[in-house]
Amino acid sequence: MVSNRFPQSLCTRCYMLDADLLVDLILSRPSISADYASFLWQCLQQRQIHGCITELGYQRLCIIMNQRDARHAQTLAEMLMRMLTVCRSDANIWLRAHSQPFEYDSAEEIACALHYRMDGLITHRPEQFEGAGVPVLSPRDVLEYHLRRSLQPPAHHSFPLPARSITHLATWHNGQFDASWLPLADIWDQGHLGTICRDASPYAALSSAGGPRPVARGKFVEVRHFDRRLEWVALIVQICPTQQPDVFDLSVICAARDGGDLPAGLQLWVVDQQGHESMSAQPSRSGRATLQFEGQTGEAFDVVISLGGDRHVETFLI
Repeated sequence: MVSNRFPQSLCTRCYMLDADLLVDLILSRPSISADYASFLWQCLQQRQIHGCITELGYQRLCIIMNQRDARHAQTLAEMLMRMLTVCRSDANIWLRAHSQPFEYDSAEEIACALHYRMDGLITHRPEQFEGAGVPVLSPRDVLEYHLRRSLQPPAHHSFPLPARSITHLATWHNGQFDASWLPLADIWDQGHLGTICRDASPYAALSSAGGPRPVARGKFVEVRHFDRRLEWVALIVQICPTQQPDVFDLSVICAARDGGDLPAGLQLWVVDQQGHESMSAQPSRSGRATLQFEGQTGEAFDVVISLGGDRHVETFLI
């Protein structure tokens, strides 16, 4: 059903990366210990931490890379795009940045970290961000945190975990739905998701032309940051028969309940029944995360919404 390898851990912290830090890392400047630099790159590449950068910072990096080595600039830019999330800025972020007592580049990084509710900001010059209102870490702090976490003994549950319920998608076409899965009209009424609900039917054109009719339902679920701040998000699932027997088109959409931006660091996964293959999506410029794929009758899969150290799992059977 899906092909990309499932990552080792969904429990990652989300940080804004200071553009000056990334410049010095790429140029191998001596302002950062080689050991700390190597470890930070490893954390980013293996997604042990979720790294973000502002649009302004990304543009600056591309200019610097192009000036130094135009032949490899595109390769480096593509590598950064795979490793990092480029956070868009809007009028709210600009206003918040201008209210900060810092140079604008740094102020925008702080404003983005606050707006997208990140776990902190990583820089090799923490003194320049004193009073930022967001946790500020150095590469050494990141290393020490991961060392402490690796030395902690695994947690043991003293109570049985509840059995996970399974949503049978085949019953949806018979008009049978679990009470927790709401019609999109109810999702629209309870949140500010009118546009998203209208867009949640990518196969609607098929039904309007007399083709297969899609069925969609949604629910609100909660996930928490590492500091236990609660996030409510809407999860919308749609299934539509195809012209092939027992083959279905499926869409999974995750959106903020208030219709705004999803928190940076949130990821949406689809995991097959073996648990080792998946596809994933991060919030796009539309403010939502979307996955589309095919499935066959009898296949099971999990939809996972992860944020910080928390994750919400829904299990489906086609």
